[in-house]
Amino acid sequence: EAAKAAAPVFLCPPPGDVLWDEYMKPLGITAPDLARNIGVLEGRVNDLLSGDTVVGVELSLRLARYFSTAADFWVHLQLEHDLERARHKLGDQIRREISPRISAK
Repeated sequence: EAAKAAAPVFLCPPPGDVLWDEYMKPLGITAPDLARNIGVLEGRVNDLLSGDTVVGVELSLRLARYFSTAADFWVHLQLEHDLERARHKLGDQIRREISPRISAK
């Protein structure tokens, strides 16, 4: 039986993990509570927590207002997570296919 390859460990967790671990769980906030307080559907919060949706600028603004974070905090978490996943998935291929342009002096 072939051993399964270990899932990659990402240094930048998905925003839903940060939302749950650093904000909702310590503060005792449920998904329905958060959804009601930031004006979105409960399903959207659940999808974010499960990693089935991403943080866009509107959701970032809503979360930032509610949790008193910087306006770009949540969208930057998403960007960093996405970049890390892309580097893991495509980085070697892109380095093989594309040579850096050498600037003329």
